[in-house]
Amino acid sequence: MFKRILILSLPGIGDTLMATPMMEHLRKSLPHATIEALTMQRGSYEVLKVNPHIDTVFYFPFLKKGVRASINFVLKEIRPRGYDLSITIYPSYPKHYHIVAYLCGAKMRIANGFESGYIRELHLLNTHLVRMELTNHNVINNLRLLTPLGIQFNPDNIKLELTLPTDIRNWANDFWQSMKLSDKSVYFHNGSSKIKKGSEKRLLPWWWVRELVHMLLEEGYNILFNLGPEEQWQRPMLERDFGDELGKRILPISGLSILQVAALIERTGLLIANDSGVTHLGAALNVRVIGLFGVTATYQVAPWTANACIVTSDLPCAPCYTNYAWREFRCSHPKYNPSNPTFPCMEAISIEKVMECLTKLT
Repeated sequence: MFKRILILSLPGIGDTLMATPMMEHLRKSLPHATIEALTMQRGSYEVLKVNPHIDTVFYFPFLKKGVRASINFVLKEIRPRGYDLSITIYPSYPKHYHIVAYLCGAKMRIANGFESGYIRELHLLNTHLVRMELTNHNVINNLRLLTPLGIQFNPDNIKLELTLPTDIRNWANDFWQSMKLSDKSVYFHNGSSKIKKGSEKRLLPWWWVRELVHMLLEEGYNILFNLGPEEQWQRPMLERDFGDELGKRILPISGLSILQVAALIERTGLLIANDSGVTHLGAALNVRVIGLFGVTATYQVAPWTANACIVTSDLPCAPCYTNYAWREFRCSHPKYNPSNPTFPCMEAISIEKVMECLTKLT
């Protein structure tokens, strides 16, 4: 029986949250095991730090620290903990994930197997590879990592896990009262990580955002506008186009931790967001989510909640990014200009359909 288990949750917030049902099933099947997690994204660390199924969470920014420092950290801090089993969450295609898993030293190492990468990406460093299925949602591909352990799951009874501490919830309530917000409010996010080449082009163009904000204001909504470190480019446009409403009906949200952002999303109860980790925060909190998707396949990464309404473009080439073995987002649309900040499929998303989702969910 396994006594010490390490979950390698090296991808970002969204992928980490989509692996939380796997973590819950692992804990229920092995209630007496010590289950720990290793992360390299700060947001992933924060959401797992409050996960009731994980005993300890480690954070080390491998990509920022470089090879030598990363190897020293794993060999001195992680490997001596003596793990029997490690599980690398889905999707983990690049070789550095599997090198880290190997150096951690677990005797049994489980990861997903892809149609390529066994030698070139060093997937062979794992002892057990569970074939991923491109037609599955990422939540299911993560749960299937438990099959070598004989752990069963019911796909009809699965939820993402994010437990907010009481003090964080209280902070959100105090913020709400201090800003005198009404319940007719929406949290809006238009952002994307830049870890993978081209991923930043999953953003919505500003003209689109401006039109949506106008329509939300006309419908009487307050807007909590997320401006994290990678979304600050939108601040000058907000000030230019909505200066009179800033601090009143439009509240720029910045300088917060991931858990504080999550608490505001939960308190708002309604999230509009493009394909990003924030979308999965909404799903984990079981709030109403309007998800806006372009290049990525909703059957793989749509928010895992019954309270979601998904809007995609009607372009025949979308979705085009359906395989995590592809290491960048590319566009083959005939009108695509590489100098454009967004993909054509994001520009083609209908604002009217977003408003229809708003009516449906409210």
